[in-house]
Amino acid sequence: MHHLKRARWMLGIVAAGLLVSGITVWPAVPELRFAVQMVWGNAQPTGTLHGFLWRAIEGLETVQAHYPFMLYAHDWLVFAHVALAILFLGAIRDPVRNVWIVECGLIMCALIPVLAVVCIPAPGVPRIIHQCGEAGILGVTVLSAGFRESGAEGRALEEQVRAEAARFDGLRVLGPNCLGAIVPDMRLNASFAAAAS
Repeated sequence: MHHLKRARWMLGIVAAGLLVSGITVWPAVPELRFAVQMVWGNAQPTGTLHGFLWRAIEGLETVQAHYPFMLYAHDWLVFAHVALAILFLGAIRDPVRNVWIVECGLIMCALIPVLAVVCIPAPGVPRIIHQCGEAGILGVTVLSAGFRESGAEGRALEEQVRAEAARFDGLRVLGPNCLGAIVPDMRLNASFAAAAS
C-alpha cells in the first residue's frame, strides 16, 4: 500500500510538471522578460544564463514579428504537454493497471539521445556538431582524426568544431581524435575499444 501511495505521488508530480511546462509556453516572451527583470534588473547580459535568456527573447520576438506562423508550433507544444498531463493524471486512479503509461513515458524519455559518437571524415564533423546541438544532445565524443595533429588546415577545422560546440549551452565535446570514453559501471563503451569489461 505504501508503494501504491508513493507511485500516485510520483505520477501527480509528473502530471503537474507537464501541465505547468505546457501552459507556461503561451506567454513565453513576457515570462522570460519578467524573469530576467527579477533576477538581473536592467543590467546588460554578462553570464551564460543571462545571455542565453536574452538570445531566446530576441529570437522569439523576431519570429513573432517576421514569421508569426511559426508560433503555431507553440500551440502544439502546449497541447502535447497538457494531453500527457491528463494521461498521467488518469494513471493515478490505478497505477498498477496503468503501468503501461509509465513505460510509455520512459520510452519517450529514451527517444531523446544524450550522447553521440562521431567517427566520420574530419571535414564533416563541424556540421555534425551543429546538428547534435540543435537536437539537444548533451555530449559528443569525436573519434575522427585529421585535426590539429595534421597541420594548419586541421587546426582550423578543430577551431570550427570548438566554435560550433560553443554555440550551444550545455553541449560538451570529447575530442577530436581521441580514444573515446569507457564507463564499465554503466556498461558504456563509446570508444575504439572492442569491449568494456
